[in-house]
Amino acid sequence: MEQWKLSIANDTELLNAYEKGYLDAGFRGALTAYNKLVELRYKNSYGSPWNIASNYAFIGEKDKALYWLEQAFKVHDPNMPYLSFWPVWDSIHDDPRFQNLCNRMKLPYK
Repeated sequence: MEQWKLSIANDTELLNAYEKGYLDAGFRGALTAYNKLVELRYKNSYGSPWNIASNYAFIGEKDKALYWLEQAFKVHDPNMPYLSFWPVWDSIHDDPRFQNLCNRMKLPYK
């Protein structure tokens, strides 16, 4: 948790959302609260859909992770070429939506 807090220490709004989420529901709650704020900011041209997707994948929110990966694909997120190699996506490799996304990018998937 401390490492996550350090990464957002300069953003009080994100830090407060993260800490409140952690108090309410542990690490899963912290990432959920963090993502809700980042999603809102993304709609206002701020934030990374790749980061939102990876946080959702990390806490097991498969549908939300795949939705945000599609958003990352649409905006040509520079992280997308690494999609099939990053371990956080291992839990969704078997999903046809993930496989379709990899196929569209001509990337292998496990």
